[in-house]
Amino acid sequence: MINLGISDSLFIAFLPIKMAESARGGAWTLPAVYCPIYLIFHFGSIYASVLFLTALSVGRYLSVAFPIRYQMYKRPRYSCAVSLGLWILVASHVSFIFLVEAAGGGGQGGAANASVCYGNFTGAQLDLVVSLRLELCVVLFLLPLAVTTCSYLGCARALGRSQLPRRKRNKALRVAAATLFLYVACFAPYNLSHLVGYARHENVAWRHDVLLLSAANAFLDPLVFFCSSSALQRAAKVRWHGARQWTGARKERLTRFWHSAISREKGPGVDLPRPASPSP
Repeated sequence: MINLGISDSLFIAFLPIKMAESARGGAWTLPAVYCPIYLIFHFGSIYASVLFLTALSVGRYLSVAFPIRYQMYKRPRYSCAVSLGLWILVASHVSFIFLVEAAGGGGQGGAANASVCYGNFTGAQLDLVVSLRLELCVVLFLLPLAVTTCSYLGCARALGRSQLPRRKRNKALRVAAATLFLYVACFAPYNLSHLVGYARHENVAWRHDVLLLSAANAFLDPLVFFCSSSALQRAAKVRWHGARQWTGARKERLTRFWHSAISREKGPGVDLPRPASPSP
């Protein structure tokens, strides 16, 4: 969960650069050396979110299907090792950006030329880009999608056979269905552009539009996991109740101050009008 939050935060942190680029019609106004660095964090955060959502789905399935054995083998060092492995997997794949730079030989068609970042490719670059995008789609999306789908279907079967109360079982099923729906809706269109680009051997123009759905995932993930965590919901209720008490106390103090101010203005011995008591 922490690593998913880190990947979503990285994506949001670099999102203003993408917004500024889109507002200028795709023109890259920063120095060319920053383009590959920006793209590494941009693509890396997207696919890191995919992999960590997959890891969470596997963890949920194991906790439902094999609760006792899962708790026996659940250790922080194992989680850290898996997280580190996923980060290394993402970093090794997004490093293809530097391969694109090398294929362009530093010419005008490089990943970052004078006006466009990762948009105008030479023939040699395009051959490499469409192939590597296909590899990204298969390894970092289609395979995790298959694992995630199987995990949540396994969760549904295990919950159907469990003795949990119906209310808790239905809540868990709704959370699983919502998470899987967001997973597909946010990441599938962008990765579909990789498949279309490979089939047509071109840099499809609408891939920048469907990237907005991937951006939405960074904002929807916290909502989904808030709904799935009873501890977070209880903490939110406590905070909300405390905020209401604090607001009520401040409101009462302001009311008393207002009445005392009116009393001083009217002088001593003058009572404030009181609201009429309701008729019996």
